[in-house]
Amino acid sequence: MPKKGIDNISKIVDLLFELVGDPNFSKKSIDKERPIIDQELAMYRDEPTWPISDSIMKQLFGDSNLGLDIGGTSQTIKKINSRNLAKIYQENYTANNMHFIAVGDFAPSAVTRLFGQIKKLDKQYLQSGQKREHTFKPEMGNLGLKEFKNKTEVPYFCLGVKLPDFKKVLVNNDLGQILVEIMLESLLGENSSWYQDKMVHGELTSPLQFGVNYTRQGNFATILGINNGNSLLNNVKETLFSSEKTAEQMDELKDLFEMQKKVSMATLLSAFNNLSELGFELAEEAINGENIFDTIKLLQQMNFEKYWQICQDLLAESETCSVFSTVE
Repeated sequence: MPKKGIDNISKIVDLLFELVGDPNFSKKSIDKERPIIDQELAMYRDEPTWPISDSIMKQLFGDSNLGLDIGGTSQTIKKINSRNLAKIYQENYTANNMHFIAVGDFAPSAVTRLFGQIKKLDKQYLQSGQKREHTFKPEMGNLGLKEFKNKTEVPYFCLGVKLPDFKKVLVNNDLGQILVEIMLESLLGENSSWYQDKMVHGELTSPLQFGVNYTRQGNFATILGINNGNSLLNNVKETLFSSEKTAEQMDELKDLFEMQKKVSMATLLSAFNNLSELGFELAEEAINGENIFDTIKLLQQMNFEKYWQICQDLLAESETCSVFSTVE
């Protein structure tokens, strides 16, 4: 925390508990916010890739929290009122379902004072409520292949990969995410021979977009691209899941692993250049029982053979779904 924050920590904590513990669900404030949310909803749904992304999440996670569009619709936004907001708040925003994490250069005496203040504010603002167990509960949609007409001039495709729990083969979720990202970049990224070949033959006109996430509902990866040929989507799947590689391919993958590993290490270490960013990172990971220092150490020690085996184990337990659009 910056020095100004440390000097005013007591006031900041008072304000934080007031904001969280005494929400303003007035009709006036809700009516003011409703059109703003409507505009934001319209904006991101105008994105040409939104139907693809929305469809792949529904296939991966069905009607669970991840499968549903959290932005809602104009109809659901109209139904929001102070009564149902207060009900949701009372059921979920309880002391047992919250964490308070402070990151900064605190002296032991400051920590003691801070915890004393938090106990008083906790009793003043928050109800105890029933504690919810945040366990890993996988959700599954109807994985398959979906096609639809796109209103834009660009046909897109997206491959969704439902991955198993990273902690089946690793002790660290962040490391699992990083290793899968490295694998996707190495096999299908701009520096891969696969990508260069597709560009030369006109099957690709721009790089693929990769996303890897771990959640309590399940881990997943998405591969989004412009569909310049009917065989491209199948070829992406074949390249990703083919366990048989030539010696030349393996040499390339080893070189790309070392390069991508350095990039990932640099990205992790860059958080240390910004204390606020590092604070958020440490706080977020503390909730999940992890920390950035362990991730850096494990990644630093990771060799190609171990990385490749982990990725193959994850892929062996994964399932896929696909969405592609055709131009009207």
